[in-house]
Amino acid sequence: MIKLIAILLSICLTVNNFAQDISSFFSKTNTLLEQYVSAGKVDYHNIKNESNLAELIDAIAKIDHTSLDKTTQKAFLINAYNLLVIQQLTDN
Repeated sequence: MIKLIAILLSICLTVNNFAQDISSFFSKTNTLLEQYVSAGKVDYHNIKNESNLAELIDAIAKIDHTSLDKTTQKAFLINAYNLLVIQQLTDN
């Protein structure tokens, strides 16, 4: 019985951490884009030195988007695409 409770608690904590991860990802992405995108144009010169960009790129690989509901999954994939394109353009 104690093992079952421990397993259930572990699952609940994992789900809660995942929800915080995706929420944090969206929040940090919005902040970054609001700071470096104006009138549809990205400030590539300044965004390439932004440490949050690298952090968000790392987060993309860690988030299991397949477990998200369709709307959240679509928003995640659009944000991931935008961040990866920005990274590729600043790297090259």
